[in-house]
Amino acid sequence: MTISDDITYEYFVEGQSEPLNCVTLKAIHGGENGEIPIAYIYWRAADDHGPEADYGECVTLVERKGNVCLCWMPMNTKIGLELLEDTTLYDEYDIVEQGILSGEYEIELLNLERDLSELAFDDLDMNAPVGVGFNLAFENDDSIIFYGTDGLFCYDLSEKEIIFSVDFIKVSGTTGAVQGTAGTDVSVSQDGQSMILVYSDMDTPDAVYDAYYISIPTMTYHCGEYHPMEDAFNPENAVGYVLPGAVYSHTRYIRGNSSWDVFDSQ
Repeated sequence: MTISDDITYEYFVEGQSEPLNCVTLKAIHGGENGEIPIAYIYWRAADDHGPEADYGECVTLVERKGNVCLCWMPMNTKIGLELLEDTTLYDEYDIVEQGILSGEYEIELLNLERDLSELAFDDLDMNAPVGVGFNLAFENDDSIIFYGTDGLFCYDLSEKEIIFSVDFIKVSGTTGAVQGTAGTDVSVSQDGQSMILVYSDMDTPDAVYDAYYISIPTMTYHCGEYHPMEDAFNPENAVGYVLPGAVYSHTRYIRGNSSWDVFDSQ
């Protein structure tokens, strides 16, 4: 059995012309092609409608925020393998199918990259109070990353604009940054290229939450098991600081004799 990143066109939803990223499970055989795809695993919007469920060939592995992760095993592949004299490939298909149906396999599919804009604020009132203020998570000569009660922001110092935002409601289901007993913890790499967000609650230390792994250069993210960032930027080494105003629009970033109105372009 091989597992590989792939694309699939087996997503016959009206108006959908582009392929979807997927993970493909392939059985190995001695034929000319060497491998036979037996399962496709991919995300799609829960409201979309494809043929997979119509034929009873798919299983919903994960459902999150209006999207579902499906494992689709084409029935015609199963029938074709069943007709072969050599039952090896059919047995392999059956093992995979039964493992998925029974939940025996823990399939990590959450590493498919998704657009970071999905996590952005839909509407943030610039006249709303900022709460307890902001923490600076990262800074260099080009940009800063800071966060507060409602979410996280990346600000371009040259362009003087917010590059992206993350609504903590979309990540953790609740507002709050880790300052007290619970909230979203933020780690940014030393080079500012990657970031990890994960919910933490000191009252339930054994609880396990998905982490959000964000690639800043590609503006994408994926979810998966949490692993601490080994070489994160230390905010204590920051030179500047974010000075909150009474409301979002009055917030400034100050470094030495320079200052930026970080929400001025919003």
